[in-house]
Amino acid sequence: MLQYTRLARHFDVDELPPILLDHLPSGPLSFADFGCGDGPLLAALEHRPRAALCLATYADSIMSAQGKCWTPPDAQTRERGLALALAALDEAARARSIDAGRSLREERIAALAFATVDTA
Repeated sequence: MLQYTRLARHFDVDELPPILLDHLPSGPLSFADFGCGDGPLLAALEHRPRAALCLATYADSIMSAQGKCWTPPDAQTRERGLALALAALDEAARARSIDAGRSLREERIAALAFATVDTA
């Protein structure tokens, strides 16, 4: 299972949001960037397609709200995570995960990203 110990949300911020600082486990530093799709890809690689699709939907909504477009490398990472998630879910599970992503709030990001079971 792929493990990561630190997670940063990158949307032109100077420091991590307090919710992530409060919930990050100690350990080696590696970053996953929700803004470029790393979070959804890592969740998909951990066989958590519901979480992956939820996080991808959340990232898409943030990018859209900020009027930003995906860079080519970011788009490729995003697409890889989405492809894995979509292939693993039926239509009803996809719809539930997308709805969960649309209503996801920042205070739930760390819990969803570090979950050991697939929830959205």
